[in-house]
Amino acid sequence: MYLVNVDLSIEDSTFTGLQERGNAVLSFVNSKVTILNSSFSGGANSAAGAVYANQSSQVTILDSMFLGNSGGQGGAVATWDSSILVNGSTFSGNLGGGLSIMNGTTVFLTDNTFEENSANNGGGVYVDVCGSAVLEGNSFQGNQVQHSGGGVFLVECNAQLSDNTFEKNRGTNGAAVWQNNCRQVLYTHNNLTANVASAGSGGLEINQGSANITQCTFTLGKGVKGGGVYMQGVTGTISDCVFERNAVSQFGGAVFRGTSKGDLYGCEFTGNTAVRSGAVIYDSHCVGDIGLNVFSNNKARGDNSVIFRTESQGNVKGDNKGLTANLVHVDNNGAANQDYGDPNSATGS
Repeated sequence: MYLVNVDLSIEDSTFTGLQERGNAVLSFVNSKVTILNSSFSGGANSAAGAVYANQSSQVTILDSMFLGNSGGQGGAVATWDSSILVNGSTFSGNLGGGLSIMNGTTVFLTDNTFEENSANNGGGVYVDVCGSAVLEGNSFQGNQVQHSGGGVFLVECNAQLSDNTFEKNRGTNGAAVWQNNCRQVLYTHNNLTANVASAGSGGLEINQGSANITQCTFTLGKGVKGGGVYMQGVTGTISDCVFERNAVSQFGGAVFRGTSKGDLYGCEFTGNTAVRSGAVIYDSHCVGDIGLNVFSNNKARGDNSVIFRTESQGNVKGDNKGLTANLVHVDNNGAANQDYGDPNSATGS
């Protein structure tokens, strides 16, 4: 069904096994559409398995289900140049991802479930350029991607992610969230558990731009660098978070930061591990202080360092608990170890 310039409400409807030759089961252009308490399952179409909207459309989806659909741009729903609000809905088992948003104006996703969806990028939600986005109270579970963003893929968008749950998502990079070139993103009160990346971070993988992370919990994340958080070229703080039993095969069992600026404070780190260096934190060419954190039972097999900093500026402060000089390694002209002895000393065993 192809609709242009309409104001339409679809309620209490069921769409099953529809395979159109067009963009989607329902395709909208410059339209205002509300979908309420409806179900879309088994749709397979060129752009989106169920719903496709573009050219300044306004899409509202409430209390609906999208099950086992497939599409080239979005497994269930895809929008271009449009605004979208989705609340209380379920996206499960869709091929091509749950929800894809390209050049969106405003995005509001609240209290939804994204589970067992798969895609190249953005298994649960894919956002490539938007004005602003709010993701609040959503559950991302068991989504899988070939490349980046098992739960969420986010590019060039100002966003707030709060009170979301990410569990057992998988991908090459950013098993929970992959973020790139976003000017301002806030992560608060999110819970990340048992997400796994084969090359990057098991949790949040953030590249370029700005991001602040506060009051989040990272547990059992697995990756190569940054079991909980990976930052590259980022400005932003990490504060009041809990990192427990995250593990990486290289550097930064909990946090890996490269060429980034910002303090890390008020966090608890327990049982994190790295095969090489930085059981908790690995910083390279970074600027910022590390203070008021609590460290317990963290281990790097390569050099025993809990914190490893290279070519970085700032202070590993003496107000950290559970941290001693032999667990802090600063080398290559780093000047970040005033409270823990020689700034160029190696860690002990």
